[in-house]
Amino acid sequence: MSRLPQPIEWLSDNGSPHVVRGTNSFARYVGLVLKTTPLESPQSNGTVEAFVRAFKRDFVHVSECPDAATVLR
Repeated sequence: MSRLPQPIEWLSDNGSPHVVRGTNSFARYVGLVLKTTPLESPQSNGTVEAFVRAFKRDFVHVSECPDAATVLR
């Protein structure tokens, strides 16, 4: 897998899949800069969830996505 041409901030809501060591290592490897929302911040969490919903609606669900690598490309 190739690295991003420039770093991109990746906003996480502190959920357990996003704080595990492997996820953080992978994020750094591909060039993502992991940022987390403040703990117990429903506003920030809502922003993250809205982005994920919009991304899935506008890109993932309307594109041919046979695997995660295709989605990332």
